[in-house]
Amino acid sequence: MIRSSLAACLIVVPMIGAAQNACPGPADRNKPIRIVFEDDTVEVYRRQAGPVTLIEGFDGGTLTYTIEVVHGTHMLSYEAIVDGVPDRSSRIDYDYGLGPSGMPVPSPGGRWQVDAVFTDIDGSHPEAQSQAYGPLQTIQIGACTYDAFDVYIAYDSPDGYMETLVYLPALELGYLYSTQTDNDPAFPVAAVGIELGK
Repeated sequence: MIRSSLAACLIVVPMIGAAQNACPGPADRNKPIRIVFEDDTVEVYRRQAGPVTLIEGFDGGTLTYTIEVVHGTHMLSYEAIVDGVPDRSSRIDYDYGLGPSGMPVPSPGGRWQVDAVFTDIDGSHPEAQSQAYGPLQTIQIGACTYDAFDVYIAYDSPDGYMETLVYLPALELGYLYSTQTDNDPAFPVAAVGIELGK
């Protein structure tokens, strides 16, 4: 999973803005959901067929990338958007050897290990992934309270690349919180607002 800063471990954010009853909930899973991050980037999550979600990333109001994910954590594709046009040279596709409906739903305390294949402009490459899911906690995003848990994804890469996501079971949605490598410590970017999108 990638955001424009490649950075997004849970954080409690002071309550601001709308009342809790205005917060997206389970009945809104099939509606666009908009999350604002503390670096002023924005992501809009649009449910597609079955467990697939399209994530649109915005920087300064400009669409800069799209991501397809399954169950909020299993990335299917990433593509940068340049001047409103998909940059095909940036596209990455993941093959997990099974369809979206066969991929596991994250659950607190669970794990999933898979031998994936990713394809980019240079060809196809094997890449093992190990996902570990933390305990259920309560977090605050703006004025909204959610049950959530951390998702740690370790990639079998030369630089020891690892991501931390936050998964919201009520919305079946995961967002990137931080990334790190062996030589680059985690740089977290917290979510500070959540609402229905357009």
